[in-house]
Amino acid sequence: MIYKGGCHCGAVQFEVEAPESMTCQDCNCSICSTSGYRHLIVPKSAFKLLQGENTLTTYTFDSAEAKHTFCKIFGIKFFFRAQTLTGIVLTFAALIRSQQH
Repeated sequence: MIYKGGCHCGAVQFEVEAPESMTCQDCNCSICSTSGYRHLIVPKSAFKLLQGENTLTTYTFDSAEAKHTFCKIFGIKFFFRAQTLTGIVLTFAALIRSQQH
């Protein structure tokens, strides 16, 4: 199934291919645990940024292993890339609508 997501302001839009029945994971980092983010991990090839690359900014902290990606305008975190993962970790809350293909 193709899921579409993006920022509330509309500047960033993406789509991701994932199973219809998803398993999301809790994260123990301070950003995600404080904000209640749950994650969906997908292969890089399943993720496509449709618009807003110039609107994204990245934040790293502590070990700098994870690159947390935010919208500069709205401030919501969409996804992050970690050196220890081969995929993209999506913030489940950013998957706002779906469309079956």
